[in-house]
Amino acid sequence: MNEQVRKLTGIRLEGNIVPVSWYRNIKTEKGSVDHVAITLLADIFYWYRPTEQRNEQTGEITGYKQKFKADRLQKSYESYASLFGFSRRQVKRAFDNLARLDLITREFRNIKTDEGLAINNVMYVEINAENVFRLTYGTSTGVKATSLRCKSDIPPVVYCSATECRTNTETTTETTTENKKPFCEHSVEYSLSRLLFSLIQKNNPKAKKPDLQGWCRHIDLAIRVDGRTPEELEEVIRWCQADAFWSANILSTAGLRKQFDRLWMKMKNGRAEKEIPLTWEEIEIYRDGKHWLDDYGEESFRQYCERNGVDPEEVRKWIDRHLRRE
Repeated sequence: MNEQVRKLTGIRLEGNIVPVSWYRNIKTEKGSVDHVAITLLADIFYWYRPTEQRNEQTGEITGYKQKFKADRLQKSYESYASLFGFSRRQVKRAFDNLARLDLITREFRNIKTDEGLAINNVMYVEINAENVFRLTYGTSTGVKATSLRCKSDIPPVVYCSATECRTNTETTTETTTENKKPFCEHSVEYSLSRLLFSLIQKNNPKAKKPDLQGWCRHIDLAIRVDGRTPEELEEVIRWCQADAFWSANILSTAGLRKQFDRLWMKMKNGRAEKEIPLTWEEIEIYRDGKHWLDDYGEESFRQYCERNGVDPEEVRKWIDRHLRRE
């Protein structure tokens, strides 16, 4: 026996499993291997893999039990970022890709702790066992996404009754979504409506306060009927109110919903007047990108961008605009 093989007989590694087929099939929309998504799926798979229960006398398997307590696995982008050393943005993009490939679904809930503390938008993750099995043992083409936006990512619609907030996850059509019950001030719909008005008011301090409950209904339709995620809506809201033209034209959630596709395309095509990253972490990533591009060349630069979960062309444009002047 090889000496190194013999030495390793005493090592029993435990933890996540990554089948080789995942590297062939779990890729970004641009076709590159999504290593972050693979790492996260392996951990999610570990938690959903049941634990065997055996008879102490005979050793026979008597049943199985799940590792987590709730009906679904509770995780957060921040916890995974801390566990694996990724940025929150990388983790978020990886989750988006896993949802796009229909390998997981996400649900955001409003919960109360045992101490009575209310926490909003807590993420629960569920694995799609059938699709993971097909991805692992099936054809080399992997799992095809049916949509770029997964409706399972949509947080539950939250209404406020006289005594408590309750969730409503029922999917309906636009013709049956009219609901006269008020939206809770802590709901996603109300938060996004309030965000839009606060940015409008920042651009125009004399803006008249709208009926936010009415605005909430359009956000509700955008999420449940149009399939927009709250993150996408927030991103477009912030972008359009920072744009000189659209800030004067998007003055309600009805207008936001009507123009969403056009706004999304313009935003993604980089036509905003303000394209500086929103966080200091992103600024540092972009600055270091210039170093990789200038000192190590195109291929190393693209690998650096992929590791940090940023778009190479977006970084290049930012470098040309802000650092080539230095």
